[in-house]
Amino acid sequence: MTQFTKQYSRPIEIHNSIQACEKEDLKLSKAHKTYRAMLEDSTISGSTSFIKSLLNRKFTLKPHLRSTKAEKELVEALNKSLEDLKPYNFNRTMSNILSLVEYGTSIQEVTFHRKNGKQVFKTFSPISLQSVKEYVYDKGVLVRLELNPPMNDGLIRNVTKSPTSVDGSKVLMFSFMADSDNPLGRSLLRGCYSSWKELTAYRELQLIAASKNLGGVLKVEVPSEYLASYYNDPTSDHAVMVDQLIHQAKMMGQGLTSFVALPSDTTEGNAKLFDVQPIKGVDGNGFEIEASIARCQRSILMALQSSVLSLGQDGESSGSYGLSSTKSVLLNTFLSAIQDTIAAEFMKAVRLAFELNGLTDNHLPSVVWEDMTEPTWEEFTSGIKEIGMSGLVEPTGEMDQWIKQSIGAPIAGGTSGKAAGMMREAREASNANDE
Repeated sequence: MTQFTKQYSRPIEIHNSIQACEKEDLKLSKAHKTYRAMLEDSTISGSTSFIKSLLNRKFTLKPHLRSTKAEKELVEALNKSLEDLKPYNFNRTMSNILSLVEYGTSIQEVTFHRKNGKQVFKTFSPISLQSVKEYVYDKGVLVRLELNPPMNDGLIRNVTKSPTSVDGSKVLMFSFMADSDNPLGRSLLRGCYSSWKELTAYRELQLIAASKNLGGVLKVEVPSEYLASYYNDPTSDHAVMVDQLIHQAKMMGQGLTSFVALPSDTTEGNAKLFDVQPIKGVDGNGFEIEASIARCQRSILMALQSSVLSLGQDGESSGSYGLSSTKSVLLNTFLSAIQDTIAAEFMKAVRLAFELNGLTDNHLPSVVWEDMTEPTWEEFTSGIKEIGMSGLVEPTGEMDQWIKQSIGAPIAGGTSGKAAGMMREAREASNANDE
């Protein structure tokens, strides 16, 4: 007996739908899952990994200039404890903190333990945004976090029972670009949602077009009374025959969308009663999907502040390699802002450490990061040359030793006074030529 079913194909709608999807997908309750889906895109995943790899640098605490002996000893102990974090080491802790790049906020619980008579950092435990049930504030100060039971598929079993709340004084909330409208921070991925959604639609359409182009579309012609019986009387012989014909068409093609069933009736002049002709989506003067995909990818790179990755890959729009220095400076400025955000929130843990050790916060240390980039040999020598020619610095023996120490060269020998005289002569000759 033939089963009568109707299936409808819903083609992708690009117009007037991306804005509607954005409002729904970026709600606070759904944003986390949306960002995880966006990270499956190769352009977004590569850009965020690139940014996080640049930001994943060590930092140390530098004592205040007026620090007492006890404060300096505590800072030294805190720096030592950062190297001995367990079970999450420093690199893993930074990786957890840098999840603010994707989700806008990273929540860590800081714990202390006593070592050599001082309360120092023990670990920074990450708290998933999805596990937070409620953020409890009092006049802008986080009082506590109410947590949901952790979601687990049974693969991992924790022996220790998970807490239901966390004291706000032990919580570090690293939020990027937090404001009154986005108190939990703003994810970098939010700015490229529209481009990602549009790019996803283009790729799906491109796959559909490739499937139709490679597999083709079958045209099945049957008398109109057979089609009428197929829809109105599924148990009739005509309907069974059409059903078998459709089944064979699906086997020869690629499912229900790989064929079209048309009545074979003709008029007295032998003209088809029904005529279906494909409309080409792309022609010589029409829409180019590859150009649109490339445009979306450039927009994503720009939104993620990682357009430097496209240098040299596209001569038409990405710019020359000579622009890499300027773009690198802009990227470093952007990354420094994220480092400042992390350092400002980390000082909350430092204040707590000073309080636990009976010290005031009058002389708190500062956070010093490792350099993200180092100048090339050409940039270094060019800079030293410009400084020397300007007359601001004379090549004395102390300067010679400092330069050699900076580049890791042997410091034996030093620069004599003759080098200073040679530099002055070169500068005077340069000025004479300019005149």
